Amino acid sequence: MQGWCGMHFYQYQGFWFQPIFGLEGLVWMQQHFQARPTDVYLTSKPKSGTTWLKALVFSIMNRSRYSFSAHPSA
Repeated sequence: MQGWCGMHFYQYQGFWFQPIFGLEGLVWMQQHFQARPTDVYLTSKPKSGTTWLKALVFSIMNRSRYSFSAHPSA
């Protein structure tokens, strides 16, 4: 399918992708990535608070490991 901007889109597993924006990476991940029960997969758009979100997730997941005064993000 060709979109309004002239780029081609491909439907893969029910979603539309531009080949230069992740379809090859998605297929590679599906074939090679093995998630562990302790993994956290965090995704966000650039410039949308990713660093803040990483710090928040770290704080929540390591809440019991550190006392409040010794917490790395305090």
